[in-house]
Amino acid sequence: MNKTTQTAYLRETITLAQQIDPRLVRDNPRVGAILVNSLGEVVGKGRHEKWGEAHAEVNAINNAIQRGHNPSACTLYVSLEPCSHTGKTPPCTSLILEKGIKKVVFASADPNPHVAGMEVLKNAGVEALHILVEEALDLNKRFFINHLYGRPFVIVKAAITKNGMMADPNGNSKWITGTQSRKHVHEVLRENVDGILSTAKTVLKDNATLNVRIEDKTKELNAIVLDKHLALLTNTNLAIHQHRIHSKLILVSNKEVHPLPSHVEVVKEVYTEDGVNLFALLQDLYANHKMNSLLVEAGPTLCQSLLKLGLVDELVLFVGDKLFPANNQYAGIEPEAYSNLQLTQTLTFENDVCSYYSNNSWKGLLRK
Repeated sequence: MNKTTQTAYLRETITLAQQIDPRLVRDNPRVGAILVNSLGEVVGKGRHEKWGEAHAEVNAINNAIQRGHNPSACTLYVSLEPCSHTGKTPPCTSLILEKGIKKVVFASADPNPHVAGMEVLKNAGVEALHILVEEALDLNKRFFINHLYGRPFVIVKAAITKNGMMADPNGNSKWITGTQSRKHVHEVLRENVDGILSTAKTVLKDNATLNVRIEDKTKELNAIVLDKHLALLTNTNLAIHQHRIHSKLILVSNKEVHPLPSHVEVVKEVYTEDGVNLFALLQDLYANHKMNSLLVEAGPTLCQSLLKLGLVDELVLFVGDKLFPANNQYAGIEPEAYSNLQLTQTLTFENDVCSYYSNNSWKGLLRK
């Protein structure tokens, strides 16, 4: 079978995976699979429906069997390299070998160090073939970033005025954008991350809650705040302390205070003589606090620092219809800071323009 035909089958698996709600499988990847018989007919389909449940390969194989087909006479196509380790479910490679499948083709390699699906299959005599399909990389970019770099997928959200200011000379930034833009921030950005990263200066200035508000409902969200002097602990009436039952307020500081409120943790180890080591902070949040995705809502200093260090995977830039007096302290993010990011989407909310920029440099690591 030629590469063009095989790629077409792989695109079918990607289409299956695209139908999955990412929130149902988080923090697993979205994966689709099909079984194709010797006549070129698709005889089994499956996708990973929910975190902790059967993977796409298992569902596709079972679907084929239920329809009266023998998997051993079929080729398995998968959008992601089959797993070879035991997690919430047994390894897919074991079922592939058990059912006697002789050929497996997948569209993207799995950078998870625990996965060696291609190697396991080849060692068992299975023809395992990786045909890279670009759409498969875009499908699971958060998952790939996590395993390639050992850190969360980082989104920076910023709002600027028509003349490029993030705040007026007094530091006031409410409200640069309109209600529809703010709705998008809560329903699309905050709702789909594990935490928000900000600074004590921003939180104190706005008395920020850093939660999710959709219509008349609120939802807790982990908040990570750069707070060298632990200023947020001196005022327990701040909105950021309220209603934290299932979430944490993680303060990044070089100080120690005991005892801490039950909802507060302090990360100290990431401080150096020069301040916060942002690389170390992100790795700590991923490894020790289960932060697979992070939204940054802060002033220009932190945002630009992350951009210049190459730690931003997505920039969401809102340009509002207002004008603030020009001032150097609160000038918005310099275009040079994200010149290596690619514009991928532009949305309009009332009088606001929202632009999405993506850092695709990580893809080079999976194209090898």
